[in-house]
Amino acid sequence: MAAGLGALVAFAADWPMQNGGPERNGWARSEHVLTKANIKNLRPLYEYRAEDVTGGLTAPIINGNLITYRGFKEMLIFAAKPDRVFSVDADLNKTIWDTKLAVKSGSTTRGAANAACEAGASNPVAMAGSSSATMHFAAFASRTPAVPGQPRPPRRSPYFPPLWQSVYPMRPETLTQLAVIYTVSSDGYLHILNSSTGADLISAIQFVPAHAKVTSLNVWQNMVYATTADNCDGYRNALYAVNLLSNEKRVLVFSPEVGGFAGSAGTAIGREGTVYVQLFQPADRKGDYEETVLALTPRELNMRDSFSLPHEKLSASDLSAPGITPIVFSWLGKQMVAAGMHDGRVYLLDAQSLGGADHHTPLFVSDPIAPEEKKHSATRFRGAFTSWQNVDTQERWIYAPVEIAAGKKPRAEKDTGAGKVVALKLSVKNGATQFSRLWASEDLAQPTPAVIANGMLFLLSRTSQPVLHALDALSGKELYTSGNAIKGGIDGSGLAVANGRVYFSTSDNTVYCFGLAGANLQLTEDDE
Repeated sequence: MAAGLGALVAFAADWPMQNGGPERNGWARSEHVLTKANIKNLRPLYEYRAEDVTGGLTAPIINGNLITYRGFKEMLIFAAKPDRVFSVDADLNKTIWDTKLAVKSGSTTRGAANAACEAGASNPVAMAGSSSATMHFAAFASRTPAVPGQPRPPRRSPYFPPLWQSVYPMRPETLTQLAVIYTVSSDGYLHILNSSTGADLISAIQFVPAHAKVTSLNVWQNMVYATTADNCDGYRNALYAVNLLSNEKRVLVFSPEVGGFAGSAGTAIGREGTVYVQLFQPADRKGDYEETVLALTPRELNMRDSFSLPHEKLSASDLSAPGITPIVFSWLGKQMVAAGMHDGRVYLLDAQSLGGADHHTPLFVSDPIAPEEKKHSATRFRGAFTSWQNVDTQERWIYAPVEIAAGKKPRAEKDTGAGKVVALKLSVKNGATQFSRLWASEDLAQPTPAVIANGMLFLLSRTSQPVLHALDALSGKELYTSGNAIKGGIDGSGLAVANGRVYFSTSDNTVYCFGLAGANLQLTEDDE
């Protein structure tokens, strides 16, 4: 029967960068293998341990269906220090390639490394695309019948270019079609890697200062963006951008006067390319500051718009708080930005006019996100939002991780330093817009940014014994926990969810893969 179809088509989804895509919504929209009915059967499928590295793997990304000289592969990709990038066959747990990035000689640190700025720290990896895009496919054979005695005409795929395609001259679609991998080496150079071999596809570009701590990479069209943190090696935190199609490949820099960029994802990018960041800005000469969301032009990094909370006196801990990265999404034909401020509220902004004429007026604002925690000294947003939309009801769900610090009346010892995930919903009822808090999870130890997939919320709690959790996205009910299956610590690593599997890295140089045994017989046949 299958042969009579004249074609064999494979479907797959990607997880191309932190929080799933440029908009940072953490939505694995094409995930259909993992369901609420079978999630109780989730189990560790394998562990991939990176050898000869000094610790600190990046969050993994997934290329769901890449044509290589070895055939079609689902690739698990991550970086390690010093200056290593790995590609693993996600179906077989076997190395495809292991690249040592070329580093310019004489690149030494200007100051001593510290806990926040370790020498040779690994920097993120990213590809173009979004996890919330629909599944892509590859046609292994043409549906066009062959004419006897004549060769079958080639059929171009919109997703997989011919292997002979050159990057010179580079066209707007070239790097996306080739599914190139972006990363930054410790000398500050941006590397554009051939996803099939791990080799540099074009010459590396001086991008950020040597030994800068790159916290995020983002890709829109042929623009690559990076944010840095912790003022490593004496450099101010900054947002860097480069247009890979430009002849001169001039690097643009936007650097705030104080602090850095809120959250773990650094930037969020709207559908037309506007870059959104959140930071503190001086409000007056008295030393007061405003917590501000900025909209920056994509190719110049010029300020296009802003929204600020009315200024007030902030403490040094406020200015250094990690915060949460804004998120961009569409709702009822309008593009919107959600931002979490230090007052514990989520602000919804019109992407076309962030704060109205006075730059202080949001569209909607939530109540304090965790009002039951008022007796504690601080309930702060941390990391990145997660969001999805119910296409049937047009309800938009937003999830925020919060960190709860103990106050003068400490909580039980086991809860000190705990956190939660809080769910909010944006909807219309009887013609009126409602933006309300729906539920908060049980206490979780410093929860990582979550991934939403098929009605479930996946996240990690960061303790000496990390745990993978799956929650019902509508109610917050716990559907699955991994127990004591994870051995290494979690150092802020994000999750990747694609094609029925959940991936994350741990501090002992290991990437874990969880999935369903029945759907991965090639990995579990020895268990019988």
